[in-house]
Amino acid sequence: MLSPLLANILLDDLDTELQTRGHRFVR
Repeated sequence: MLSPLLANILLDDLDTELQTRGHRFVR
């Protein structure tokens, strides 16, 4: 399993990516 910190960083980066793309892939 990923460490919570690493997972948090990856999720935060992914969230930023989604925001940049205009939330096209959200829901």
